[in-house]
Amino acid sequence: MSDDYKKDDEAIGAKQDSPFALNQRTFKGQKLNKFTLGHRVILSQIREENDSTEFFIWSTVFSLLKDKEEVVALAWNKTKFRKAVIDWIDTLSEKDFEEALNVVNSIYNEIAESRIEVAERDKQEKK
Repeated sequence: MSDDYKKDDEAIGAKQDSPFALNQRTFKGQKLNKFTLGHRVILSQIREENDSTEFFIWSTVFSLLKDKEEVVALAWNKTKFRKAVIDWIDTLSEKDFEEALNVVNSIYNEIAESRIEVAERDKQEKK
C-alpha cells in the first residue's frame, strides 16, 4: 500500500470515526456543535413517530446550538425538550427555517458523501 493511499485511507477512517459531519456550521451567525454519533442518539431519543419534518429540523438545529449537558437533560424529558424547542422557535422566522433546513440538509449530505467514499474504497479493495 502506498503512503498516499494509506493517508487517504486514514483520512476516510477518521472521517467515519469522528463527528459524522466535520465541516463547521453556523445558524444565524452562531457556531453549531458538530453532529456526532452521540448527537444522533439524542435525536433518536426525542423523536416520535408523529413528529413533523419541520419539528425534526428545528430540533436538530436547537440541539446543536445548546451545550451537550443541557441537551442530554432535556432529551430524557421529552415534554421539557419540546417546550424548549417551541419557545426557541417562537423567537424565529420563516426565513430562519430556510436556513435551518439548509444546515440540516448539508449535515446529512456530508454524512452520505462520507459513507459513499468508504463504500467506494471498500469496493476498490475487493477488486
